[in-house]
Amino acid sequence: MDESLASPDGALWAKTIKDKKGHLFGAGLDVFESEPPPADHPLLSLPNVIATPHAAAGTHDTQIRSSLLVAQQVIDVLNGKAPANRVI
Repeated sequence: MDESLASPDGALWAKTIKDKKGHLFGAGLDVFESEPPPADHPLLSLPNVIATPHAAAGTHDTQIRSSLLVAQQVIDVLNGKAPANRVI
């Protein structure tokens, strides 16, 4: 990734997304440098940007399923099985 796109204020992202000659048609964003982003953040005023809260795992059902999956993986490992979603 071009490090210049990681500008904290989003100004370069906004310029890139607004540029009709660029390759981005739009953007769906759920993570910002500071959360929540300030109301005057340059990306929030663009018609081709959709911004949502960074809370995808925040539902009651997701919390329950995640807890059950983790518990099952702990049981599996304690029983000598390889972890299902091992990260190396």
